[in-house]
Amino acid sequence: MCKNNNSDPPVTVKVINDSIKFSKILSWKKNLSQIRSELEENNSIIDMELSLFVKISTSKDEGERLEVIDRDDENKRTLEEIMDTKKKVLYLQKYPWENFNEDHKLEHGYTITNNNVLIKANKKAFTITNCEIKKIVGKRTEDNPKTKKEDFIEYSKVSLSFKLKPTEEFIIRVRKALESDNILQKLREIVKDYGEFISEEIILGGQVYFEDSSKNKYKLFVGGEKRDYSSFNEVEWSKHLNNLNNLHCIKLIKPISIFQLLPDELRKGVLSSIGVKIIYTKTEDCKYDLKESRKRVENIPQDVLTIFQNEDSECEIFVAVIDVKEKDFFNCRISHQDGEDPKLIIHCIQKKFKIRECKLKIRWMVIGYDVNFGLNSSDFDVQLEKFKVQNCDDHIYKRFLELKSDPSVLCFGIPKLSKLDRTNESFTVGHHFFDDQKNKKTGLCTFSYCLKQKQNVNLPEFTFHMFIIKCNNTSCNYGMVPFKKKISNWPKISINKKPKFISIYSSGENKCSPIFLKQKINGIKIKYLKCNNENNISQPRLHESDNLQHAYFQTNHEGRIGRYYLLFFLNLF
Repeated sequence: MCKNNNSDPPVTVKVINDSIKFSKILSWKKNLSQIRSELEENNSIIDMELSLFVKISTSKDEGERLEVIDRDDENKRTLEEIMDTKKKVLYLQKYPWENFNEDHKLEHGYTITNNNVLIKANKKAFTITNCEIKKIVGKRTEDNPKTKKEDFIEYSKVSLSFKLKPTEEFIIRVRKALESDNILQKLREIVKDYGEFISEEIILGGQVYFEDSSKNKYKLFVGGEKRDYSSFNEVEWSKHLNNLNNLHCIKLIKPISIFQLLPDELRKGVLSSIGVKIIYTKTEDCKYDLKESRKRVENIPQDVLTIFQNEDSECEIFVAVIDVKEKDFFNCRISHQDGEDPKLIIHCIQKKFKIRECKLKIRWMVIGYDVNFGLNSSDFDVQLEKFKVQNCDDHIYKRFLELKSDPSVLCFGIPKLSKLDRTNESFTVGHHFFDDQKNKKTGLCTFSYCLKQKQNVNLPEFTFHMFIIKCNNTSCNYGMVPFKKKISNWPKISINKKPKFISIYSSGENKCSPIFLKQKINGIKIKYLKCNNENNISQPRLHESDNLQHAYFQTNHEGRIGRYYLLFFLNLF
């Protein structure tokens, strides 16, 4: 029997598998689109945009059967058709994330082409184990810099946050790749099939890019009702975005490499196979008033620290400094005490102390494993090495490295102290490398000098970190240059105002004495320090006859090298 609109009793609205339940007077003859509108009005109990109508029916043969009403069919179905008229209950269901997964292939990765085109991978490397759906309200516009009028509109409607688990097929592919003879090639094939990266959070909504300020023509249109607009109507378009079926994936929040979610053993195996790389460089200006201590404690930039603090990267920080005014020269070391962030210690070295404002350029470089898992080949091979110097009862320490003497191999380094206090704050630690032709080995000489006492002192305990560059081809970015009368000029092609990483080389193990390098814009100058130690006044100095050379290395990049999608959200269009 049909119900009269004026006599329709209150309906209990109940959400399946939830405790949400409330009563409301609704007209049984109205279609579901109208009922949805009524439930949306002044209703803070349930979010109707993220809910679907459900019809529950029972039969002897099939038992209870649940039918979810598609949003597109709501104007064809009435409340009376789907509700439990005996119990006067209207059932709702929270929008299942499985629907989003089916529509948007959330378990599939992405690849970015060289033309910055985003491509969805054919194969899925993951399965979703849990998903949280949130309604969001956001509008973003951009103005054309020429017309100063909107040429882009974006509506954000829904946020999906989900947990991903690697598929067994993906895990097997990676394991076989690490066991193969050509690991990098196999990993590239995996990326081709499964994508470079995936995101555990996405934003659904709509975007429109207009061809001109009139908004009559658009060059890109995603989300909303799929039809052509002769004249774009933003109100009508945004209204269609309330239908979850009309939403499009418009952002990936903090995308990560597909290899990042692998079990620890496999993830570290992939990183190790790719090898260490230069993953970040940065040049910044630094000003400070030189005081009696002659040192500057500089905080390491947050973007550098963020990379350094990622345990998977196992990276190290290297620093080069030049004085813009070229008056004095500077020596650097890293201080990293337990429980604190590492800091850069810069010592200004002068013949006679003068108070002045120092204007420096600092070049930061981070070398380690690239947690973006970039598989592109580098222009040069990089290695990281480190070793401890401790319990040294002399101001100089020498050791052979596990490197054969080879002119195509260039070494650079920096000391890192785990303790910084009054006993060593005035100590500067220098180093240089030597080629020992007799043993066919490359060696390292480190030494310590006290700026306050102006004398050689016993080396403090520290760890020496070094990076080794294997020159694969001819390049102006690295090389070895001989000295002439304590001066070595840069090859003209490599001159720029950024600090370079430099090291001095001598010709043998017995040709090692404390020697510093003053880096200038156009070259290098050898510097010796006055020593008040009676036992060291006559210490022999190195000369051009000792085949003194210096190695240099520079990078022309600024910021992260290679893929950087881990650091920012991606707009898909």
